[in-house]
Amino acid sequence: MVTLYIYDISAKDKKRFNKIKRNFYYHLNKILENIEGNDVYLISKSVLVVENKFLENSFDLLFRKFIKDVKCFKVDVNNIEQISM
Repeated sequence: MVTLYIYDISAKDKKRFNKIKRNFYYHLNKILENIEGNDVYLISKSVLVVENKFLENSFDLLFRKFIKDVKCFKVDVNNIEQISM
């Protein structure tokens, strides 16, 4: 089973948005640097696919850290097909 994270960074003004975005992607990249193999994919700026159940906890903690400023949906899926490029 694959887990899909769909997230959106939201803030009231541009300065706060940029601060949250910079901090969020810093922590996200720290997690991604420590992962070996092809267990995590960034599909777009706001979609993350995790194929390893053991890595889900790291991403859950990341999104909980930014719970006030990042809206996140976690979806468990059985199959993902790419229709077009």
